[in-house]
Amino acid sequence: MIQLSQEHLQSIRTHAESTYPEECCGIILGYLASEGKIVVEVMPTENVWNTEAAAEFPGERTTESKRRQYAIAPEIMLKTQREVRDRSLNIIGI
Repeated sequence: MIQLSQEHLQSIRTHAESTYPEECCGIILGYLASEGKIVVEVMPTENVWNTEAAAEFPGERTTESKRRQYAIAPEIMLKTQREVRDRSLNIIGI
């Protein structure tokens, strides 16, 4: 189970509406507890899907556009991984 506040849910909804009709993407930060995953922060990110990103997934349906695929920039993922480590959190969702 994942526990998130109405504020977090609204942040996800707002980001999805702003990127429609393309796929939205983001990173969910939080921690694991006995009652499930607890969301601390929702971090909207840019969908950087393009032919270059598609090349990283050989054998997959990579001809799809941002309307059907998404990718988060590797430098954003790396930066976020460092940040959550420094804050004693985890990436609990994408």
